[in-house]
Amino acid sequence: MTNILFFGTLPTWVAVYGLATIECLIGFGLLLNIFMRLTLLGLFAQMIATSTPVFILPEIIFSQIPFGLTMKGHHIIKNLVLISAGLALGAKVRTQKNKPAI
Repeated sequence: MTNILFFGTLPTWVAVYGLATIECLIGFGLLLNIFMRLTLLGLFAQMIATSTPVFILPEIIFSQIPFGLTMKGHHIIKNLVLISAGLALGAKVRTQKNKPAI
């Protein structure tokens, strides 16, 4: 699947380790509450990238369109929940920045 998504320009191991590294950095940023704007930007970029197989390779995601999901499909649809959580965190970061210091 990585050969199709990256048009054969990136070895599979580079894509896997790169994605794992990005996901770990996002997780550490969220857990430690550091660089939240950059962390949330990374989260949204990663979620968009991991959702591309829904449009490019639907036969891998769905066993019966639109409700029969494969395990890869479950993983990708789960990302919608993470995007929603990221939007909630983004709203919190935005309101904290606008509050006056007391």
